[in-house]
Amino acid sequence: MPRDALKALHELRRREVDRQRLELADCRAVETEAAGTVRSIDAAIARDRDSDAALADPMLFRDIFLATRQHLWAERQRAVVALAEAEARSEAARGRLAAARLAAETVDRLILERTAAARAEADRRAQHELDDVAGRRRKY
Repeated sequence: MPRDALKALHELRRREVDRQRLELADCRAVETEAAGTVRSIDAAIARDRDSDAALADPMLFRDIFLATRQHLWAERQRAVVALAEAEARSEAARGRLAAARLAAETVDRLILERTAAARAEADRRAQHELDDVAGRRRKY
């Protein structure tokens, strides 16, 4: 018995939606990690600034604080770029998921329409048969 092509297409569309959902979840995990990195670097910069202000002689460790700040700002810039890339990948994954859902919904609607049309045709045939039987009874 041949498999219904629409059912096969429905299954493919459903699997694609699931795959896109997983991909979006992975993108969101990377995005969350990148945002956490930016937050931790911001906290380190704040701690460094507070430590510098707490010293009685700010010139004592001036070179160390400057080097640390330069390093932290460079790390922060890299983390912000990574976060922006992760956000862009997440947004693209959201678009692909929306497209996959739309494709699956289209197949679902087509299946419902064909089922309704088949049901209507079956009802028409049944009514025609009833009309034929009723017409034969009138003749007798």
